[in-house]
Amino acid sequence: MSKNEMNDPDVQATETSVFSPAITSSPHPMSSAETHTRRGKRKRDCDFLEVLRDMEDSNRTALQLGQEQRDKYMQLLLESQAEEREMRRQELAFLQSEAEESRRQQRDFQAGFLSVLGQFAQSFKK
Repeated sequence: MSKNEMNDPDVQATETSVFSPAITSSPHPMSSAETHTRRGKRKRDCDFLEVLRDMEDSNRTALQLGQEQRDKYMQLLLESQAEEREMRRQELAFLQSEAEESRRQQRDFQAGFLSVLGQFAQSFKK
């Protein structure tokens, strides 16, 4: 390498090995392009957080809707069970009244039969 080439910074930069870390010192604060890159990253982070918040809100809404549907289902189930209990109570009351009517008719029949039998027995005594 010639003396001129050694003083040339472009030649020195190409001579640096890919495997050796480049040593650069930046006496200047970050350029506006570098600052912009960081703002872009923050913007992406904010966008990501916003998406996460939206997903959380969607999940919360879905869970709330699911809970409301379960609550409605439970309310309908409870109402259905109450109606069924009422129908069973009415059916039981009807069956009890029918059984009582049947016993009354049986007593009336037996009393009438005994009365006729008694009259028949008295007719033989005469």
